[in-house]
Amino acid sequence: MYIVVLLTLARFSSTKILDPPKLQVIATTLDFIHITFQMIPSLLTAAEGRLWFLCLFIAELSLQELKFVQTPPMHIAGACFALGLWQCGLQPWSRDLSLALRCSLADVRSEAVSLHKCQLSSSNTSPLQVVYKRYMKDERMTVARDCPRALTIDFDVS
Repeated sequence: MYIVVLLTLARFSSTKILDPPKLQVIATTLDFIHITFQMIPSLLTAAEGRLWFLCLFIAELSLQELKFVQTPPMHIAGACFALGLWQCGLQPWSRDLSLALRCSLADVRSEAVSLHKCQLSSSNTSPLQVVYKRYMKDERMTVARDCPRALTIDFDVS
């Protein structure tokens, strides 16, 4: 009955009564990580699967930092991949990553440096300890343990 009434009213009205809802989908950092792994399947096997957990660990750390609220999620995902690949001993960036994430290593340098600092402080900082402890477990390949103290690649933005 309700639909019939609205359709009848709509026929005699000069304005639209039923506007379809406007849905806006916002991709998160985790979405970009998942999509990138789907677009570049060879990354899933990188470093015996450790890259997957490193990217998730670094992405979760970014959720605790207010400075990343205004950062585009694809840049945070790019920084996660760059740091993760570097920590696995692999080339930190590739053309495939640039195409998948639509950004370059230069675009994510400052985020990578900031996220590396978060990694270093994750074992000491109270809010980050929850994430750190979760990724110290064997089922997540204890990736929280493997954070090098100094960045030895060209992530320097100064």
